[in-house]
Amino acid sequence: MFRELAQIIIAIQLSAAHILPVRINSFAQSIQDNAVKYDFDPFIEVAIIAHESKFNELVISKDKQDYGLMQIRAKYYGGNKTYLLTGENNINVGSYIISKDKEYCRRVLKREPTTQEWLSVYHGSPSAYRCKPTKLTEQFEDYAVCIQDMIENNRDEICKEIYWKQN
Repeated sequence: MFRELAQIIIAIQLSAAHILPVRINSFAQSIQDNAVKYDFDPFIEVAIIAHESKFNELVISKDKQDYGLMQIRAKYYGGNKTYLLTGENNINVGSYIISKDKEYCRRVLKREPTTQEWLSVYHGSPSAYRCKPTKLTEQFEDYAVCIQDMIENNRDEICKEIYWKQN
């Protein structure tokens, strides 16, 4: 799905004001390129990253299993774990995983999956093998809609404070 680069930049800024503009621009370009290539809404990827890492490209989960922006499970990646600690690399790998999750749900459901259905597989929920939405997949989609509404209607609502409680 195509969205203007400026919209993706604003979505990232609204989700993570602490990032340097040069990194925001690079992340936004990677997100846009992959969203077009794999046909998903870039705001969904922004929502995933906002939830998983708060746009900290160097984050590693406490159990040392998940790496980078999209918290990619290293044992399923198979490559060098440090590769996943560069934001653009992580976005590329995460986007590819999204494409595979969509393909999986197409086979299981025998139709085009909804965003929440393929998100359940990405997130690895217990019902993922059935491509069944969860509360978290609903939050991802609601967050993306909130960001879109803020951008298109110039609203002051702060989506991250609604959907991803700040620590």
